[in-house]
Amino acid sequence: MDVNSKKHSGTFVSFSETAILYHETAGEQTIPKQDVRRVKLMENKHRLRNTLIGAGVGTGAGAAIGAASYNKQSCPSTNFCLSGIGGRGIPTAIGAVVGLVAGTVVGAYCPATATFTV
Repeated sequence: MDVNSKKHSGTFVSFSETAILYHETAGEQTIPKQDVRRVKLMENKHRLRNTLIGAGVGTGAGAAIGAASYNKQSCPSTNFCLSGIGGRGIPTAIGAVVGLVAGTVVGAYCPATATFTV
């Protein structure tokens, strides 16, 4: 690597015949193609971590939404009603499972980071 080289990291957006477009904390950045010496895709580096974080957040959010959606007053007290079976636990468990699946998928497919050496 050249002594004057500078490393840029961010989420790859697109490329063209003239430049590479990527997103970093300062916003979208463009590097002219002739200035790029090397591109290294950091694929799968944090996929397991992101999957576990997504699963945890999804499970918690789903459980909270399921618990909040439970309405004890949905059945009249004089008639037989099946919605009271399991109480708040059933909608909470269903929400947690749905959230787990959704969070796992989102976490697994978080964008990869690329490093550009100029």
